[in-house]
Amino acid sequence: MGATTIGSDLLVPRLAAAAGLMVAGVGGVGITVWLGGLHILTLLVLLLPATLAWMCVIILVDRIQLRLDGRGLRVSGRRHQVAYSWNQIERVGLVRYGSHEWLAIWISQEAGRPKQKFMYPAWVDDPGAVLLGRMDTWKATSYELEQTVSRHAEGKWSNDATARS
Repeated sequence: MGATTIGSDLLVPRLAAAAGLMVAGVGGVGITVWLGGLHILTLLVLLLPATLAWMCVIILVDRIQLRLDGRGLRVSGRRHQVAYSWNQIERVGLVRYGSHEWLAIWISQEAGRPKQKFMYPAWVDDPGAVLLGRMDTWKATSYELEQTVSRHAEGKWSNDATARS
């Protein structure tokens, strides 16, 4: 059986980036009017916020993918990846953390916790699990994820109360 890859939905981060660029544009128009016309200083002042907004998009918004196959699962992006084999994963399920529902894995002690990276899977003590990503960012429903996990690792998906607490 082949691997299954589930991508993340980048609509919200892209809208935030577009809003940031629009603010930079409006600010630039205001500065142009304030300076009384287009000057080299105006261009430099416009270029700075636009460049900062673009850099934030490049640095912070990553196309994160979840890949499942017969060996295990991997969450990866441009700069980082976290991978576990199925024998390192005790169970996979959903957990409510904060105000969102997350896809999570509960790992064996031998597997080791992932290093903390911004916007990547992270160990959270409260559920005692590795949070792989918010459910509203994956391009799959919880049912589709359950079916995919069950197809690659039968018996690893958990719907019990301990997996959701």
